[in-house]
Amino acid sequence: MIRNALTPACTKLVVSSPQPTTQHTTPATVPQNHPTQRKKTDLPEGAVLASKFAELHGVKRETFRDHMTKGLGPGLIGYTTDTIPQRDQVEYSEREKPGRPHEKERYLTRDQQAAAIAFWKRHDIKFTEKDI
Repeated sequence: MIRNALTPACTKLVVSSPQPTTQHTTPATVPQNHPTQRKKTDLPEGAVLASKFAELHGVKRETFRDHMTKGLGPGLIGYTTDTIPQRDQVEYSEREKPGRPHEKERYLTRDQQAAAIAFWKRHDIKFTEKDI
């Protein structure tokens, strides 16, 4: 006997009775309508944490820390014979970290923020311009 490849050898029809289904519903979540408060930082007006400043401008936190502590450039300030061996650095302010008395945190005032941007431009550092 020769079979056609298109006809099935055996066809079975299975009829089953409908099974009851259980629906699981989760209660709808209601959004909270309380006002959000800005985190109190006790920083001077217009100041921002150095790590947040770097993040907002697309510069890695560790890289910006090095700009503040180690600096960039040839390491000479002055153009006469009495040059001081110091690299160009970003100026910053620091305070005691809240809740951690033996640690310090760095922040930038408005003037220091403008100086940091000028530093990045002076040293051709890639960053994103943002208004804070």
